[in-house]
Amino acid sequence: MTSAEKTAHVRRYFELLTASVIDCIISLFDTEAHVVSPFLGKMKLADFFKKLGDASSASKLTVFDVLFGEYGDSAATHFEYD
Repeated sequence: MTSAEKTAHVRRYFELLTASVIDCIISLFDTEAHVVSPFLGKMKLADFFKKLGDASSASKLTVFDVLFGEYGDSAATHFEYD
């Protein structure tokens, strides 16, 4: 995957998160993936994103920049949470 494709993938994640389209968010990840939340612990993706969607369905996320780690296998995003 090119850097541009990775950036588009991350931006798509934020678009789906803003729209609370849980099934589409989950489809971006491996079927065995899970979330480790500092507040909720280890959870299945579906459970985590459902809970997140319920808690923040009216939120808007605006991505300003996507930064990749040294090896290209991790990303951080500068975004605004409204």
